[in-house]
Order: sequence, then C-alpha cells, then structure tokens
Amino acid sequence: LASTAEATMAAGTDHGDQPPPPMSSHVEPPPRRRRSRTDMDADSAPARWNRRVLIYTTCYNVIDGVTLTIRKIEQSILASGGHVCILTTKSGDRRNTNDPIISPSHPNRTVLFLDNAVPIPFLFDPENPTTQYQMGFSLSDTIRKRLDDFGPDVVHITVPDCTGLHVVDYARSRSLPLMGTFHSNMADYMDHYPGMLWLKPIISGFFRHQYNFFHTLFVPTPFMRQRLIETDKMDRITKVRIWGRGVDVDFFSPMHRSLEFRRRLGFDDDDVVVLFVGRLVPEKRPDIFADVVKRLAAEGRGLRFKALVVGAGPYQDEMKALPNTTCLGWVGGAELAVAYASSDIFLFPSSVETFGNVTLEAAASGLALVVDGGCSGHLVQDDMNGYGVGAGDADAYYHATRSLIVDSTERARLASASRPLSLHFDKSKISKEMLRNYDDVVDDFYNDYDGSHLKRDAAYVNPDSFRGGMLPRPYGMRLVEVFFTGSFHVIYYLLGIYLWVQEVFVMPMILRLRRMAASRTGVSKKEALASFGKDEDACRPTAVVFEDLNPATRAMAVSSRSSSLAADTDSFHDINTSILPAASTESFLTGTTSSSSSETSSDAAADNNMDLEAVNASSSCAKHIANIGDGPAARMLAVWFVRTVLFCWRTSAWISIKLGIARQQHRIPQLQRPTQFRQEHVEKCQAR
Repeated sequence: LASTAEATMAAGTDHGDQPPPPMSSHVEPPPRRRRSRTDMDADSAPARWNRRVLIYTTCYNVIDGVTLTIRKIEQSILASGGHVCILTTKSGDRRNTNDPIISPSHPNRTVLFLDNAVPIPFLFDPENPTTQYQMGFSLSDTIRKRLDDFGPDVVHITVPDCTGLHVVDYARSRSLPLMGTFHSNMADYMDHYPGMLWLKPIISGFFRHQYNFFHTLFVPTPFMRQRLIETDKMDRITKVRIWGRGVDVDFFSPMHRSLEFRRRLGFDDDDVVVLFVGRLVPEKRPDIFADVVKRLAAEGRGLRFKALVVGAGPYQDEMKALPNTTCLGWVGGAELAVAYASSDIFLFPSSVETFGNVTLEAAASGLALVVDGGCSGHLVQDDMNGYGVGAGDADAYYHATRSLIVDSTERARLASASRPLSLHFDKSKISKEMLRNYDDVVDDFYNDYDGSHLKRDAAYVNPDSFRGGMLPRPYGMRLVEVFFTGSFHVIYYLLGIYLWVQEVFVMPMILRLRRMAASRTGVSKKEALASFGKDEDACRPTAVVFEDLNPATRAMAVSSRSSSLAADTDSFHDINTSILPAASTESFLTGTTSSSSSETSSDAAADNNMDLEAVNASSSCAKHIANIGDGPAARMLAVWFVRTVLFCWRTSAWISIKLGIARQQHRIPQLQRPTQFRQEHVEKCQAR
C-alpha cells in the first residue's frame, strides 16, 4: 500500500519532499491534488478523461429536453475518452437507443434497461405510441451485477423516482460519489392538472428525501437555484450548484431558413409565422398560445400571420382546430432546425421550465422571443431579443405577440440580437463543464469526506435535513414501497381491463345512441359521428379532459383551488415543499377549448358542445374530482400523510441503526470496506 501511495503521489500529486503517510488500520483514500477553477479553465478539456460514469434517467428513448441534455453529456464523455453507462426503462422507441444522429453506438457506451418497469397507462397517447412512459421500481440482482461489471466511479441521477432511490442505495453500498441534476418541476406540474394538487406535498417530500443524499445537486439557472433555496431550503440538505444547458449553435441557425419549407406549409412569403415547440400538455400552457392565436385571427385579414405548432400531446386536436394554424406533430433532426429558422416569433408561455431548451434553440435560430420572464428570464432581455412576460398573463402574451407582428422593424431588431446572445450557451462548452463537475464531485467526496457517505451526511445534519431518516431506504419506506408497487400493478391491470371494456362495449353503444338521437333530430349520421369526435370504424375510449367540463363545474373548480391555495400554503412550507400559487390557474381552468371559443367556426362550437355532453354523460363523477382533489381537506390530509410517513421512516431508520440491522448500509467505509473498490480507485488515480 505504501508503494502504491508513493507511486500515486509521484504520478500526479505535488507534495514536495513530504514522506508518504504512515500505515494505519484502515485504508486511506489515495492522495489527490484538488484542481482549482483556474487550473480547469486553463485546460478545459483534458487530453484523456477516463472516468466511468453511471447515469440514471427514466425515459432515455423518449426524445425530450431532458433526454437530449443527457445525450449531450454522454457524447462529451465519450469524445473525451471516458466510459458511460445509461440506466433507464424501456420507455419510448427502442430505435432511439442508437440513433445515428443524436446518439450513435460507441464501444465505451453501455445502455441497461430495467427488467421490472411497467408502462404508465394515463400517460399513453394512442396517436404517439413511441412516447409511452414507463416506471421502474427497483434494481434487480441481474442489473446490479451488470452495474458492478461496468464498475462506475461516479453516479449521476437525473430523476429522483423509486428506482433513483435504489440507485442512491447502490452508490452508498459501494462508496461511490453521488450527484444529481435538476431537470423538471414535477411538483409544480400538479398546479396545472385539476384534481391533482393534493399530490404536490407528497412528490416534494419524496424528492427532498432523495436529494438529501446527493453530494451535489446541479440546477440550470440562478433563478432556479434561488427559488429552491428560498422555498425549499435546498442548501440545507445538499450542495446546490449551477450547471447550465447548451445548444448546437451550428445545427440551430438562421442559415436554415427556407422559403420552400414555408410555401410547402401554405405560408406566404410575407406572413409572420408564430411558432410553438413542445409537448402539448397543460403545464406547457398551450391554452394561452391558443387564446393568443384566436384573438389575433379575430382581427381579420389586416393582420398577416400564421401559427406553426411542433409537438404532440393531449391538446393536439385543439391545436389543429385553431384558425391560421398548422400542426406538424413530432419533428426532429434537420426538419426541426428548418422549422425554427423559417419562423419569425417564438411564443412559449410555459412557466415551469427549469432552463428552456426550446427557447434557447429558438434564440440560436434567430427568432424574436415571447416567453415567461421568470423561468426563461435568463434567455430573454426585454427590448433586446424579445419580451419576458409574467406567468400566465394571457393578455400580456397577446399584446407582445401582436406588437411584433405589426412592427416588422422591431421584430427584425429583436431577432438579430437573439443569435449573438445564444452563443454564450454553446453545447460543447457546457458539456465540457459537466466533465469538470464530475471531477469536482469525486474530489470533494474523497478529499473532504474521506470517501465516506456518513461523514458527508454528518456535515448536513440540521433541523431541516434528513426528515425521512439517515438511511435512503429505511424499513418503513420499504413497506410503503411494497404497497405502492403492488397498488400500481393492480391499478395498471384494472385500468387495462376498463379500457378494453369501454372500447369493446361502452363506446359502440354510446355511438349507436348518438346515431339514434341524430336520426330523430334530422342530423346526418356523418355529422353525429363528427360531433362525437370519432369515426364509425375506429372507436377509441375518450379521455376525460377536466378543462372541457361545463362552465359551472369549471367555476366551482376555480373557486375551490383559489381558496385552498391561500389556506394551506403555510402548512406546506412546514415540510419544506415548494408550494406556489398556480400560475393563472383561473385562466387555465376557465379558458374554453379552441373549438368551442373560436369566433370563426360556429360549426366547430356546436360539435364541441355535443362532445362535451357525451363526456359528461359517460363520466358522472368527473365533475367532482377537481373539487375533491384540490380542496383544502384533501391537501391537508396529504400534508399530514407526508409528515406521518417521514416520521415513520425516520423512526425506523433510527431503530435500524441502533440495533445494527442496517450495518451493511450504514457501515463507515473506513472501518470495514471492501478492499476491491479502494484498490480500483487507487489504480485509476495512478493511471491518470
């Protein structure tokens, strides 16, 4: 051991004439020189970066902002000579695993798929089956063995879900440095789903418990870091640092603007094209985009504009019904870059973005921006490259967009400034910064905490931390985990049976009743089917969309959500959850669908009303779900449920530690640690 330590110091550590450390009863971490930020800036890309990185992400093959960011990191690791192992579920299209453009195969790259993941039924879109999401629950013995065969020396978690907690447990059991990146405001998404607000404290409490074991949590913007610290006291449970996002400034460029592309979509050369790119789900606020388009179209032919929507999701049919609007669905590769560059204004009202990848891509493509001034404020500067608008302010979005449509000089001025500002976020620079972040996390773990997770935990013991105990998976949590896993599987199969019964028996019967009613009123068979939103040969179950319920129900839901948000905010902060009032919840819930409120199509309004009647008739309890789930009683029960569960976890963890049951999980690495991991680290340091 002494000779190994001397060789390591001679290879890469400047200790002058100091003798090697004396032998002791336990294995000391290899001496390493902490690299200063000046050193790292001087050699931004090491000639040979040979770390082995394990990255856990839930849906690697569903191409969205998170997975594209992960693939950029992956490519940077491989280009620098490192090895990467992607641990994920079988979500999405398996062909994306080795996509030749975004993620080509590489000998230093390993992709492991969880063997116990289950599809999430309510996130399935029949029109886009390749976006099917799955949820994993644990790491099987087979997966653990394959991870050991890969031999990671740093673990990176991108999603703090059930499997993520098992990955935390895996890293601690093998004394591996552990870090995470913050990508999605999952808890804040609940503000945009009526009836789901009660889930917010539960999600926040679970995520916070997992973040407590990360050595470092990297967030994308100063705005997000400040918000997590102020609302969640995140700096009290882990180190919070900033790591931004990058864009390929050559791939997304104004040089790709194509008049041929515009003409193929039916756009005139002098039309101002307003672009939306993203998933068509409530939290992205497509309702505000639709409201702006309808108000602009209502002004008549004097306003020359067209709307272009790139993306898919539950709101796709509403977007297709908008006037002056073309929907392309999912678009990728070169066509996406052309779609950006061939537009003129980027209108993106989402207020839950952690960074805003699509906003950055639009800026790199030379578009004037109209985006949320909070979460996307770092990418837009008022009167320079666009306008930052208040969260959920539909009127402000409309006026900002309209001003850019009518004023071509101002639009050109803002667009010309977007591209230079985006160059600060070059993908290559940002990805190389993550390699330095990996080095920092490893250095901190071995230099500051002697390779011990317990020493790191001790540094963060305070009244705001470890509210679920100092074990990642105490026995109390395992009981909840078993119950949740079993319940999820039961619900999954029951829902499958329900959808089958509805598709085979219920929907055809409702269609027959509609046809009979139409024949009595003189409406043609074709019109009756169109009003129901179905055709005769393809009868799929209709999803209950809460925003489409009748106006009286929406008004009650708004009243309930508004009063309950104000009543329980203090209680939520007691468990350090991020509870903020829903951004313009009333405008979201009371906003009519694109078909029913369009002033240019009375037929579409009539069809939509018929469809709403069918939805209400087929689900009589749907009207009351929003009131129950968002009411103060439900949310207070959720708060107390979280407090009770955390107390049980904390108690079971304390008992386990005291009785020595969790010795394998909680053992101090220096006292009794498998020598193979220490020896492997010594050899890796010596090789570097």
